[in-house]
Amino acid sequence: MLTAVLVKGNPKFIKGDEAQAYYNEIVEYMESLGVSVIVDPGADYTCPPKADFYVAHSRGCGRYRCFDGGPQADDFLMFGDPDGIMHPKDRKWHEAGRRGIPPNEHFLFIDEQKQAIEAKVIQLKSGQAVNPQLPRQSAARRPGVR
Repeated sequence: MLTAVLVKGNPKFIKGDEAQAYYNEIVEYMESLGVSVIVDPGADYTCPPKADFYVAHSRGCGRYRCFDGGPQADDFLMFGDPDGIMHPKDRKWHEAGRRGIPPNEHFLFIDEQKQAIEAKVIQLKSGQAVNPQLPRQSAARRPGVR
């Protein structure tokens, strides 16, 4: 079974029912795909526990620094962040300087986010690497080649 970590965003904005419903929907969706989910609060200066892949939201996307340049960097999905998948209204709010509280759309689990999770699960279950590094083998060492 695959394991994923859901890294939550800024505690200042995730106390309400809307944010909790968003995170619950993501957890339920991943569980429906056969993924065991660990929820990480995304506390400052921390790194999430080891997992097969990561779904980070908003300020939780800053935990990418824990994997930047490492082999799991490709297994880090970002939602609600300009470098990741965002609702268009949420993106406009970010571009306008992120004044006040996030728009309701900051906490909508949109189809593009679902598709990103599903694609990552399919990729990991199939064992296909994004950039496979296969060992080279000379023709003389391949079975049936002389």
